[in-house]
Amino acid sequence: MGIRTWLTLCMLALLTACRQPTTPEVQAIVQGSSSVQIETLQILPDSAGGAGASSVLYICKVLFVNTAGSDVTPALDHFVFASTRPQHASYRALTSGIPPDITASNSTSAVRAGDKQEYTLVFRPATGATGTIAYQP
Repeated sequence: MGIRTWLTLCMLALLTACRQPTTPEVQAIVQGSSSVQIETLQILPDSAGGAGASSVLYICKVLFVNTAGSDVTPALDHFVFASTRPQHASYRALTSGIPPDITASNSTSAVRAGDKQEYTLVFRPATGATGTIAYQP
């Protein structure tokens, strides 16, 4: 394991101490795609991960930009976190099993072509995961 990878994993482990990372830290962990802009990221320990599970909760406030030529009603489970570290894996935004102390109320109305809508997404990736959030219609 290279020193940079080791340092990144150490930094991510420190970030899991229930705080909201700053903008440069967010960009080092989660990036947006052409239709998803990351506004905030909060990392919490996952108490529901089960015995032996090594996961955290990423609570991401994102801005969805409708780049399609028509109105879209985004389904939350179509937002995907594609991790590149520590392994390549895909995690869909949770639509159930979200701890009750996490508020993730989202609009269910259509987003007009060219408009933007804010969403709060919850992912359960492996501890230390970094990657990109995208919307897959």
